[in-house]
This record gives sequence, structure tokens and C-alpha cells, in this order.
Amino acid sequence: MSTRAFVPFRLALFYIAFFAGVGIHLPFWPVWLKAHGMDAGQIGVLLSATFFTKIVSNPLVGHWVDRRGDRRWPMVLLSLGSVLSFALFVLAGGFWPLLAVTILAGAFLASMLPVGENLSMMLAVRHGFDYGRVRLWGSLSFIAAATGGGWLIVGRPADLVLWM
Repeated sequence: MSTRAFVPFRLALFYIAFFAGVGIHLPFWPVWLKAHGMDAGQIGVLLSATFFTKIVSNPLVGHWVDRRGDRRWPMVLLSLGSVLSFALFVLAGGFWPLLAVTILAGAFLASMLPVGENLSMMLAVRHGFDYGRVRLWGSLSFIAAATGGGWLIVGRPADLVLWM
């Protein structure tokens, strides 16, 4: 595979992985939280914490990435931080520990997409590929993950959501 074809292929894999995870997390995370003893109000706070976190983390990470001038290494660090922070949910019990881990995981996960989008657009210009065709794979994987995740979780323990 030529470099020209390999770059959009790798970016498509990024979008598939990222949006498949979001396609599971977004609709089914409340199920996991409820199974871990959270009531409706606590679930609402935990879900909104991710969105409030991105108000702070996205500009800070964006500034850091812009100062570095490199997009690839920060993407690796954000991905690793996201996976490791989600692993902490296994250890977190109770509202406050879950809130702390939610903020940490949200900071990594929410910051990953803007940096990835920026990298994709820069590479689309440099290598002359159609950004929309590459990004389409993320949208398709979100739909597939949300649909398939719903079928998969029916009748199974809610802890499956974290592992998916």
C-alpha cells in the first residue's frame, strides 16, 4: 500500500476505533452507572461532568499541541491516557471516586477528537485525500457500535458496558 493510500487508511482506523467507543459509551454508560448504585441525579452529574471537563481540557490540550507543533505524539499520549483512565473505573466505587475518574477520562477522551480532526485535515491537504470519505468511517462505526452494543447487552450484566 502506498504512503498516499496508507495515511487515510490509518486515519479511518482512528475514526472507527474512536467512534465505536463513543457509540458504546454514550448510550449505555448510564446503564453501567445505575448498576453501580448511582441514582438519576448522580448519573446526570456524572454525564455532564464529561462535557464540562472538555470546556477546560480542550483549550489547554489544544494550546499544548499547538506549541509542540506535533500532532502524532500527543495523540498517542491522549489515547494511552484515555485507555488507562477508563481502566480506573474498575477500581472506582461510589459517587466521588466515579466523578474523579469521569473527569480524568473525560479530559483525555474529549481532547483526543479535536487533535485528531486537526491532524486529519492537515494530512488531507498534504496528501490530497478526501477528508469526508475518511471521516465517514467514524460515523458508520458509531451507528454500528450503538446498534450492535444494544443487541449485545440485552440480558447480560451491565459490567459488559465497561469492557465493550
